[in-house]
Amino acid sequence: MARRRMLKGVANDLASSFVSRNNDLDGYWAIGKIHTVASTVSSGVVRFDLLNGTADPPTAHLLPMILAYRAKLLDRCRALGLKPSACGATFELGEGPSRDFKRNGEPQKAFRLRLAIRDDRGREWVHVTGGYSWPHDPGREQRRV
Repeated sequence: MARRRMLKGVANDLASSFVSRNNDLDGYWAIGKIHTVASTVSSGVVRFDLLNGTADPPTAHLLPMILAYRAKLLDRCRALGLKPSACGATFELGEGPSRDFKRNGEPQKAFRLRLAIRDDRGREWVHVTGGYSWPHDPGREQRRV
């Protein structure tokens, strides 16, 4: 049986990839699109259940990204010799520290990402990271083709 503690590294890798500028959705930075969704809900938090491929709040345009990260998670679990059902994971993206950061004169909001992978024994392997973003605005952003 694989060492479950390696799931901590999987959590780190997936979270780092998720907040990367290379994580694009329809040619735009995915974090900005998620930031837009988070700003519309009272809690300010968007959650993704990677094992079930769902989002809270339900957001159809984010589904391709959720399914892509679900596939990455399941591939890594299989590589560790764990059953896919033994690797549930939840991304939570919400507001971070209260101070704003200005880039090129425009304020950006801090965000906090928490990724928790639950193994088949119920233990959570968590990685927390953050950064700064602003809500998606196609007028300001260039679309990657």
